[in-house]
Amino acid sequence: MRIVSLYPAATEIVALLGLAEQLVGISHECDFPHSIRSLPQVTKCTLPPDASSAQIDAIVREKMSANQPLYEIDSQLLQSLKPDLVLTQSLCKVCAVDQTSIEQALGGFAPTTRIIALQPVELSAVLEDIERIAAATDTFDRGQVAIDSLRSRIQTVEHAVRQATHRPTVVMLEWIEPLFCSGHWTPELVRIAGGDELIGQEKKLSTTISVEKLIASNPDLLLFACCGYSRERTCEDIERTGLLSQLGTMDAVTKKQIYIGDGNAYFNRPGPRLVDTLEMLATTFHPKLFASSPSFPKLSRYGDRSSS
Repeated sequence: MRIVSLYPAATEIVALLGLAEQLVGISHECDFPHSIRSLPQVTKCTLPPDASSAQIDAIVREKMSANQPLYEIDSQLLQSLKPDLVLTQSLCKVCAVDQTSIEQALGGFAPTTRIIALQPVELSAVLEDIERIAAATDTFDRGQVAIDSLRSRIQTVEHAVRQATHRPTVVMLEWIEPLFCSGHWTPELVRIAGGDELIGQEKKLSTTISVEKLIASNPDLLLFACCGYSRERTCEDIERTGLLSQLGTMDAVTKKQIYIGDGNAYFNRPGPRLVDTLEMLATTFHPKLFASSPSFPKLSRYGDRSSS
């Protein structure tokens, strides 16, 4: 089977199923596992690479209002790859190309190419997406093994946090200029990991919030995992905007309980590594409960550049 994945989470699922060698094309955002990075990139982003967060937000809003695409598809390349299966998503217009654009780009290959558009809004839906792709690629048994492994890890976290005597309050931010709270699966991950998200809502869109609302929430922990950004880029935005000086009265700021996650690789990519994200949150919220789990990845505390 010749597979083109235009969605990073789907690319990771394909690799999880042992099908990385059947990938013949990827999007410009697909970067994991490393073995797929040399594949032809079928898409490119129309946003300027050096734009600030505020500029990106303004450009995205303008393009969405004008019904202009954020991504361009190399139709000639896509058709030359002759894919049997194309994977994308229909959850967010900002995250990947839509199915209609793919069908147009496929041209004469559209009738014979299957397109699967993923639309996960919760953790269980991510597991269902693995099952869907496994069924479409004749790797159903392999998919069940992968799903069972992920479920086991989720259950390990759930069992451990039942022993917690305190659930920290949390606010997770997905963007800084303007401020966006978390949405979709992230508040669910916070809950399963033993925390209480004060603003973001499960299975709901992330939305803009005011600085005043953030200050009034006054969580125990303030987490940043900006969509599409690495930890380093997120830290740059925090420093450049001077946001923390506006939040100086918050407990999380005064007590230095500010943590940075990799939004691009983990928090905002609904693939297998969402379970890694869950483990990060759990060990951050309840370090004593997971002291015997040194393999769990950890969130970086803001200002501590030595953190993993």
